[in-house]
Amino acid sequence: MRAIAITPERTLELVDIEPDVVGPGDVRVNVSYCGICGSDLHYLESPDLGPAGTVMGHELSGVVVELGTEVVGLAVGDRVTVNPFAFCGACRPCREGLPNLCERRPETRLGGLHRRGAFATSVVVPASTAFPLPDGLSDEHAALAEPLAVGAHAVALSGTSPDAPVAVLGGGPIGVMTCLALTGAGFDRVVCVELNAGRREQLATYGITTVSGESASTAVPDLLGGDPVTVFDCTGHPSGLTSALDLLGYTGQVILVGYSVEPAPIPTYRVVAGEISIKGAAIYTHEDFSRAIEQLAAGRFPSDDVITSVRGFADAQEVFADLMSGASRQMKVLLKP
Repeated sequence: MRAIAITPERTLELVDIEPDVVGPGDVRVNVSYCGICGSDLHYLESPDLGPAGTVMGHELSGVVVELGTEVVGLAVGDRVTVNPFAFCGACRPCREGLPNLCERRPETRLGGLHRRGAFATSVVVPASTAFPLPDGLSDEHAALAEPLAVGAHAVALSGTSPDAPVAVLGGGPIGVMTCLALTGAGFDRVVCVELNAGRREQLATYGITTVSGESASTAVPDLLGGDPVTVFDCTGHPSGLTSALDLLGYTGQVILVGYSVEPAPIPTYRVVAGEISIKGAAIYTHEDFSRAIEQLAAGRFPSDDVITSVRGFADAQEVFADLMSGASRQMKVLLKP
């Protein structure tokens, strides 16, 4: 089968590889579309994360073409999207109902060190991770389920009421998905803080209210009619947490959706004096995937606007170079075999 693989020179090339074998509990999915994620860019840059020969890709939609001998509930011809993490079910977090914190996440991740991803004509996945698609949801739009599930999980984890004012820091892909997961869940008092003017323009096309970082401390409460109850930090920058705390009133909460490997300074007095809660949001659960699919199928997500380009596998190197240039205007690019 054809696949896009990382070369020793840290570029991408089309290769022919032997398909993986379908195990008893697996299904083979012919890939229809697969989105490019920011983590794919990191994998291409890092030999430790993505050694030569790695086939990336985890934001997919496709069609089931082969069933393992023990698979029930799916049929050949079913259109599906896939949770790229095969939670083990045996570790302590899984046993305690926290599968998104599964201790085996790194080794079960699709498109990483241990499992071939969906930048290929087909991919083998556990049947338990394949979600059938409703008839009204296109394969193209269904490829957005995985990134939208990230936002859906953060929103659900916050426990915030849809009538409450909320703010999102960062208008990159994670921030956009969090904003759209909020609006899709019925939130109508949402403001996104984004430094980049081009991104603010793009966010406005999705119906999202934005402000620049310089004016956030005064503009956000004015636009929301009060201090946000919850701030979703999607910046992935060490300064994001401090910025989030500056926006919150008493007893507010910060949900960390993005993260940095660099330590973040925390003004502990502000946290203690305001009884502020800080919580991390790690990937998603199967329930979050179901919520994402529901929002996409219901038309509560501007899929056509978010998908800014669909390209063939032969264009992968060109597309990745553009996305890694720092000057790209793309929001979500899908690759099609």
